[in-house]
Amino acid sequence: MMKPRLMHLSDWRKNQAESGFSLVEILAAFTILSISVTLLLLSVRSSVQQNILARKIQVATQLCRKKTEELDEKFKVDGFSDLASLGVKETKSFDPPFADYTYEVQLDQVQLGDLANAFMSFSGANSPQQKMGTDMLGQMASASGAAFSGAMGPLKSFLEKGLRRVTVRVFYSELSQKKSFVEVIFYAVDLGRLP
Repeated sequence: MMKPRLMHLSDWRKNQAESGFSLVEILAAFTILSISVTLLLLSVRSSVQQNILARKIQVATQLCRKKTEELDEKFKVDGFSDLASLGVKETKSFDPPFADYTYEVQLDQVQLGDLANAFMSFSGANSPQQKMGTDMLGQMASASGAAFSGAMGPLKSFLEKGLRRVTVRVFYSELSQKKSFVEVIFYAVDLGRLP
């Protein structure tokens, strides 16, 4: 039977020195760790920036929706009296806590063109079959198109006087300080302008 041999202190130190990490291994591990931490921090920074931008877009969208509803109600009650000048943009800031958001409202008159000719061509009144009178449905469509085209003049006049294209833009600044906007376009009718 063999006796376990006791290790001298000098032998123990010698074995410990051989089992450690070299300087090259430590530098390689440190380099890998620093690159990993840097990429992780960049990823977190990008994520935070995207969340901030998404929040700004969400707030701008809600403000644009609110302003659109306010204008729609105002037009139903007062008509277009305050914004009578067409094509002029009205730019204002929101009240705090949204003071860094601005909005712009623009009213444009709707030009309808020649609705009677458009309706007649849509009904097929200019087709050769209807001109010759061989198609009974074509004759009926032509007659209804002609009757409707007679009513188009007053309707067109009313729509051009009482219909407005309303554009609402809410501006916000992105992280790069570049101005961006959310835009809503709707059509409003002023019933007080009925002939």
